[in-house]
Amino acid sequence: MVYRIASRPRRPPRFSRRIPDTRRRLAAIAIGVALFVAGCAGPAPTPPATASPEAAGETPTPVATATPPPGQQDGPPAVVSPLKRRDAPPGGVDAQLAFVGPTAGCDVSDAPGPPEPGPDFEAQVAHWFCIDFFGFDPEQASVEFVLTAPDGTELVRTALPTEGGSASFRFQPTLAYPKGVYQYVVAQPAPVAPQSSPADTTQPSVATGTFQLVAATTPGSVAMTPSLPRGGAVQIGLAGFPAGSAVETFVYEAITDPNSGSYLTALPRVTVDGIGEALLTIQTAPDDPPGRYAVVTRPATSDRWCLSESICAVFEVTP
Repeated sequence: MVYRIASRPRRPPRFSRRIPDTRRRLAAIAIGVALFVAGCAGPAPTPPATASPEAAGETPTPVATATPPPGQQDGPPAVVSPLKRRDAPPGGVDAQLAFVGPTAGCDVSDAPGPPEPGPDFEAQVAHWFCIDFFGFDPEQASVEFVLTAPDGTELVRTALPTEGGSASFRFQPTLAYPKGVYQYVVAQPAPVAPQSSPADTTQPSVATGTFQLVAATTPGSVAMTPSLPRGGAVQIGLAGFPAGSAVETFVYEAITDPNSGSYLTALPRVTVDGIGEALLTIQTAPDDPPGRYAVVTRPATSDRWCLSESICAVFEVTP
């Protein structure tokens, strides 16, 4: 017997084509859900700040820093007040300076009487001058000196007459004094008349005159502020130098010995204007030693002597 096996094509299982389609659909659904959830959730939260080791009580990890080598300073150098310096003087500058006051005699003598026409004399900026008045009663009240500047400003001083009946007034005009003609009046009040004498038998002694303040013709220097507290600024007026020249300046101290100054340091050079004048500003520190200081210039009109030739500007620093 012959069996015939009929052959017919085998059909694939029904689910063989559906599995890939189902996977793709599930993947698409998952992606859509994920995108929807992400859109609703908003941006990702910022992670919380982490406390520093110091705030948590832990020892921080050392960080290497550049250490300047010995002898050098990290950052700009500290500014040392010129009144604390103790430098060696440069060549041609004295280490010690003799302090003396203006010892020259008075330039002008005047007596009570009517004024004469025209200025009596000329005075120069930054230079000392003196007027000596005589003919006053040495047993009476002090003598009053009233100086009126060209701008109307008045300066009043008093002095006791000497046994010979004279009274002297010394001045060193600063750069703040206006140039021009000055008027002065020197008077001594009339003595009190005794009860038995007529009241009009005595008259006050009065002397009047004028002088002209002009620009200096020889170098001179003057402290614009003779005294100032520590931490303040003092200005030194220079006058009488060649126009447009650079002036060297040096500072001395006379704290331990009021008659002798010791060199401290050089100050910045100062360039004067067309009439030979300039201002030098020195800033003091709150802890500077109080005492007497002087600024000396080069060129100067004399050597080693301070004030006698107006080459030295003296100022006092107070606590």
